[in-house]
Amino acid sequence: MDPAINRWSKIVKDLQETTKAKSPCNGRMCKEKWTYVDGIYERICDYNKNNSHNTSYWDLTIEEIKKFHFPK
Repeated sequence: MDPAINRWSKIVKDLQETTKAKSPCNGRMCKEKWTYVDGIYERICDYNKNNSHNTSYWDLTIEEIKKFHFPK
């Protein structure tokens, strides 16, 4: 099994024990979601570092967000 999935499985288990809440997620799902979120974050940081535009990601309109294929 992937070591990253094992780490995420432990995090899910610890959170369930701490919060006493049942979660439908598992280690694989958490790893996939956070990998996706991290990728989007890196794209946003790269966009903000680019000096060819004068606008921050946070100031973009919905149309501009769609143009750059960012999540809404």
